[in-house]
Amino acid sequence: MTAMVRLFCICMFILAWPISGFAVEGSRPRVVIVDPYYGGKETGPIIANRLKAKEFTLNFGRSLAALLENENIVTYLTRSTDTSLTQENRIMISKSKGADIVISIRTEQESTNCICLYPAKPKTRHHARKNKKKNLTKEELNQELGYIIDDLVKMNIEEDSLMLAADIAKLLKEKPMDLCSEVRRKKDYMLENAPAPTIIVNFGISNSKSPSAYIFDELKLHGIADAISKSIINSFNTRTPTTNNVEKTKGSDI
Repeated sequence: MTAMVRLFCICMFILAWPISGFAVEGSRPRVVIVDPYYGGKETGPIIANRLKAKEFTLNFGRSLAALLENENIVTYLTRSTDTSLTQENRIMISKSKGADIVISIRTEQESTNCICLYPAKPKTRHHARKNKKKNLTKEELNQELGYIIDDLVKMNIEEDSLMLAADIAKLLKEKPMDLCSEVRRKKDYMLENAPAPTIIVNFGISNSKSPSAYIFDELKLHGIADAISKSIINSFNTRTPTTNNVEKTKGSDI
């Protein structure tokens, strides 16, 4: 059997094997990373001339984490104080804690008060491969196989992220909050290098007559956090398992 035929057979086996960023009931503890964006010198936008985005994201992140912990989901905050973190730091934290899902909380100027959901789209490298040899050495075969497995994992992360974003948007629209919610795409370092299904939840800040009033409405904020929490639980209950040996402790912060 030639190297290329062996590679094809292995790839077919991998495609038939469930690869996912989610875990299911009865497997290892499920882990969510809640990432309150900004922090330290990076204040983010000033909301309604009185609230710094870094304060809002931390407060909302804590509320979301509390809801998840009440459902016995292991939850970590990337920051629990006014700390500055790079995007690389945030990804490293997600990897070190064995994240199943990452939720990054942000705010941006928008034309309307809208919750925008940006799902991960990790970069793959399969299309850039240049090795066209018919007979590969064992080392070349292992390298090609590693590329394929890596790409398959990334493709599953993208699919799971998109499904989670769509479910959050659906639940938000079902709530009587008079808020729009949309799933969009954007280029972002965290989305392109996501180690697990990742969603940026962006709270739009408009310059309308009642700018960002929902940011100060505790009932609406609770409704938004509840929709995100329920969508995460739905995802855990419907997706296939993954393995991870990282030890976790419930409710810990970084």
